[in-house]
Amino acid sequence: MKRELADGITIRFGAVDEAPRLAIIARRAGDPIDAEVIDAFAAAGRVFVAQDLVGDAPIGLAAVGELDGILAVECLCVLPDWRGRGIGSALLTSVEEYGRWAFFGQALIVPRTAPAAEFLFRRGWLTIDAGRMPPDVARLGNGNAVLTRRL
Repeated sequence: MKRELADGITIRFGAVDEAPRLAIIARRAGDPIDAEVIDAFAAAGRVFVAQDLVGDAPIGLAAVGELDGILAVECLCVLPDWRGRGIGSALLTSVEEYGRWAFFGQALIVPRTAPAAEFLFRRGWLTIDAGRMPPDVARLGNGNAVLTRRL
């Protein structure tokens, strides 16, 4: 999978050997995720990287797992200097397309900030009513809002 965006940016699958570098990018973007987790998701083909082809550097990523047959977005982030250029939308589209390709009917995410939640709301994601959440999903949210979208 490879998606070319304007301004010399591409979305590609993440490689196992770049997990430490991607973990640093995620931390800098405000979405901390361990390199070991990225490594496991990359080995399964579930990491998507936004790359600046001019500077040959990752500028954002998405990593997805699975929770009770539901696609769980574990990380979705773009470095602050690169936000507002459609990169987050392209990463999210890649995640959603992967979910449909892999026959997931639904996806979940726990946004870490209010702007992240607004970003997702604008793209059709909805908050799950806390009273209707299965216990495993409630634990995923750890008291925070959990958003979902049908794929």
